[in-house]
Amino acid sequence: MTAAVASLTVFPSAVALVSALAGLASLINALELLWLARAGTSTHARSTEAPAMQPRIVRHLRDRRAFAIVLVMQCGAAVALATREGAVWAAILMFTTYVSALRLRGNVNGGSDAMLFTVLGGLTLARLDAAPLFWREAGFLYIAAQLVLSYLRAGVAKAQHRAWW
Repeated sequence: MTAAVASLTVFPSAVALVSALAGLASLINALELLWLARAGTSTHARSTEAPAMQPRIVRHLRDRRAFAIVLVMQCGAAVALATREGAVWAAILMFTTYVSALRLRGNVNGGSDAMLFTVLGGLTLARLDAAPLFWREAGFLYIAAQLVLSYLRAGVAKAQHRAWW
């Protein structure tokens, strides 16, 4: 079996697996924020900027219902990403993840939200059927490179401290 043939058979399965995992992570993220909002916990970080200085979308998302719509859209797109084909679901999840970060003035769960955004970006390209295989594989390679470099960097930083040994 040549490398090109092996790539054609393994690539769709790998993309499907990462799509399912990213969909699950996005679903958990949206459900967590919906639960926090329902429990009465603030899902809105206080802003020190004057309202006129904030992007218009952030001002609209101050309304709890508007943000809840975004989160419900994220839930639907997360399930679709895990169960359907097409790049649109990953692109929608990138949008909702970005909008959540704008509303909350940063990531909810630290680096995992930023990594999820990176994975969704690579998946958008990897799932784009109109793109040549080279570019779809490049999107998937981007995910792999970011994951390895991010966790390698964190591991090296932790290894320098005696408490981790």
